[in-house]
Amino acid sequence: SRLRMLHSLSARPGRRRQVEQFHGDESGVVVLRSTWSAVVDGEERGGRFWASESLESDGHDAMVRAHHALVVRLAREIAGAD
Repeated sequence: SRLRMLHSLSARPGRRRQVEQFHGDESGVVVLRSTWSAVVDGEERGGRFWASESLESDGHDAMVRAHHALVVRLAREIAGAD
């Protein structure tokens, strides 16, 4: 699955990340808060990521879509650090 792939990517030497918050709440907001680092050409780069996403509608499917959108945003931030 995609989640397993994310975990296996983070396990590579020279990369690490820590998810501090990744949840939804009763108000219809999903939160992802993380720190990350990557070693590129011998140089360590890193950052902190915090974002939230409002649910488009009620229900589990909407929460999954919001979680997915946040993971994509985090991946884009890390990829743009090169």
